[in-house]
Amino acid sequence: MAAAGSLRAEPGDDADVLAAVDALSRWRVLARSQDDLWLAVQSISSEDVQGWLLRADLRVLGNVDALPVSDSATSQEEID
Repeated sequence: MAAAGSLRAEPGDDADVLAAVDALSRWRVLARSQDDLWLAVQSISSEDVQGWLLRADLRVLGNVDALPVSDSATSQEEID
């Protein structure tokens, strides 16, 4: 999944920005926010890079509604 926007520490426009994300970045989606506006993601190239991206900034292939709901950045191990 490709993205462009700002990687944030938690869901919300007022959350700390961790990094700018370009359109060629690829992410593994881990969870979605309660309001479905934000997706918790982890970088495919580096497991140490994870945070939240605005759903509108992602091109998602698949059913986002099937993702677990979370309001904190969560690793894949914590979701499983």
